[in-house]
Amino acid sequence: MQDNTQLSGKPLILSLLSSSIELAYLAGKVIREVQQSGTLNITLKDAGDTRSYLTTADIRAQKVIVDGMRAAFPSIKLVGEEDEEDEDETDSSTWYPSLTALDILPTPVSVTPDSLPASFNHITLAELVVFVDPIDGTREYVENRLEAVQSLIGISWRGRAIVGVIGLPFHEGNKVIHGITGVGVFPPFPPPSPTIGVTIAASKVITHPLLISITSLIAPTNKIVSGGCGNKILQLLNGSANVCLFNLESSLWDTCATEAVLVAAGGKMTTFLGTPIEHNVGVPTPNRLGVVATALSYTKSHEELIKSINLNCNMELAALVGGIISSSPSQALDVARNLQGQPFTISEINSFMNRSDITSFSCPNTSTIRYKQSVAARIKLQPSGSFFYKRAVLRELPYAIEKSRTFPFKINRDVRSNIVEHEFLSSERAREFSDNTPRIQFALPYRCESRAYVDRNPIDSRFSMALFDFSPERGWRQHPHFPLSEMETTLKCLAAFHNFFRTDKNNMGWAVACYWHLGQQPEGQLEKLEANWTRVENEFGFPDWNLGLRVRNVAVEASEFVHGLELGDNKLWENEKHTTLIHGDPKAPNFFFNHKDESIGVIDFQWTGRGLGAVDVVYVIAASADRSIFEGGGAEAVTTVQSLVDYYYDCLCKGGFEGLTKEVFMQQIKYAWIDLTRVILGDHWSSLTCEIVESRKDKMSFNAYNKCAVVGRAVMEVANVYLNDLGI
Repeated sequence: MQDNTQLSGKPLILSLLSSSIELAYLAGKVIREVQQSGTLNITLKDAGDTRSYLTTADIRAQKVIVDGMRAAFPSIKLVGEEDEEDEDETDSSTWYPSLTALDILPTPVSVTPDSLPASFNHITLAELVVFVDPIDGTREYVENRLEAVQSLIGISWRGRAIVGVIGLPFHEGNKVIHGITGVGVFPPFPPPSPTIGVTIAASKVITHPLLISITSLIAPTNKIVSGGCGNKILQLLNGSANVCLFNLESSLWDTCATEAVLVAAGGKMTTFLGTPIEHNVGVPTPNRLGVVATALSYTKSHEELIKSINLNCNMELAALVGGIISSSPSQALDVARNLQGQPFTISEINSFMNRSDITSFSCPNTSTIRYKQSVAARIKLQPSGSFFYKRAVLRELPYAIEKSRTFPFKINRDVRSNIVEHEFLSSERAREFSDNTPRIQFALPYRCESRAYVDRNPIDSRFSMALFDFSPERGWRQHPHFPLSEMETTLKCLAAFHNFFRTDKNNMGWAVACYWHLGQQPEGQLEKLEANWTRVENEFGFPDWNLGLRVRNVAVEASEFVHGLELGDNKLWENEKHTTLIHGDPKAPNFFFNHKDESIGVIDFQWTGRGLGAVDVVYVIAASADRSIFEGGGAEAVTTVQSLVDYYYDCLCKGGFEGLTKEVFMQQIKYAWIDLTRVILGDHWSSLTCEIVESRKDKMSFNAYNKCAVVGRAVMEVANVYLNDLGI
């Protein structure tokens, strides 16, 4: 029963919330009673550090919360500030609290299953972690500054703080507030009054140089002295302040509950790098990267503040992270983190690189690429070497978050594509091909990590890979367009790939490879083709080829012929016998060239799977060709494509690919070209203009037909000829 999503007929998360509210209240009773007794039994966990006070109330309050949680949810994962081995030597029956008729217990009456985010109704206990700080503000408790004392119970799901319960033992008798992200805070706080300037909630004395620097950047006009992490957040919630920094000794039990409540109220809490705080088991509990929080009333945006911190305090942050070469230029510290969000350590890098001599590393912003669906960087090592790091934590990517709202099916698709790449690169077959095929090399991984969720909430998925680096120091180069020599090298590489992996087509990657087939595209794309063609025709001055209507008329037939999609009942795919494993996304940025030994490097296998080699051939020509290949235009463009297709076919046959006649292969090429034209017109060119094309000139991150007018026109010219050949 404990792993079900429902408990007593209501979502599990609401049952946990109810228990947490009751336990926070009971802990508050214990804290008040110990304070009133005057017998605190004060000790220091760290000698000489008054921030490490430990009292009888800490131990008893934690026991109340932990015992109560485990009684109601035996398999719950708990992380508490105090060691459970620390026991109060007195008989617990003499002090253990219980509810009486005089207790007025707050209940989450405002939260119903219908008011929860839909994904919260399907949470299981195994995915949750409860963080407990029995007394946040023990120093304030000892020094009788009781208004700053709180009990914190935070609940995280897949590492994300989603429920917070804050007990306020010395507010209004024994008050408890709670918040659920996406729902709100209860009881609600009055809207803050309009403020002038910035008010910071901070400790009385700030001594750490980094905190001093960040406070200076915030430039507060007012300061409210606030001890305790929870008390600082309370000042944000009640409108007294609108920004705060935690000291660099805070831990996950300080932030789980407070972040959930603050976010529920419209605020934000992140590390100094702007990255989310990972609340999970197996993660170091200290908030090593600092904590900054802003209220909804903060006059600047949280993102602006983070940008300022990272711009002005980059070296101090690098020192905080450790391992970074201190004399390096501006560092992409948010990228150089592992799957759990923790900064890389030297021992960690030595371990997955199978080395012992690495002493430091750097991750310069100049070597960092921030894609829409991932971030990547060349991480340089001392005394030598490097690795290429790719990290895709979807909740940290604005594009992924927006896509989860507008095209949620695409997020599931992206998660699956990352799974495919991880599985392919980690396979023995990939290593066998890369190690044994002359002059072809994959960017094989030193380490792959993932946490994938193919469910109602795929946005929680995360992936990271430390890969072999095709670095310039090793002689490797990338090119935004392929002239003829590099196009032929790439086609020869693809032919070798298609030959080697033919027997793996049904047990590796996608059942239908590539991202542009109809099964991976949103509904309604075909209906856009005619109008999009009319716009493109006028924008680029194309002849009246009427490609929109003609491509639409054959789109389903092309999908069936090329990909085996849209087949009717009991109809076999005639090209099944010609399939192999294909790359699925063979464009210029995914290939490297080393002219020292005439070798080629290949990356990005997210769309690898079963398909026709013709699909790779068509895409690499259209997406990678240099304008010099198509300079003549017209019939010459078709002749050029034919020569490239012939070259690939000859390489394929020499490699031993049997059973595919040249006639059938050309039919595959023609339908595959039309299929690609469909997604270009229906999606890629939906808003393309001459000005946009010119602005993308020679940029690495766009397909050739999206950044070179000569190539774009050639793609349409070839499509027109192939449609004519097919009688369409």
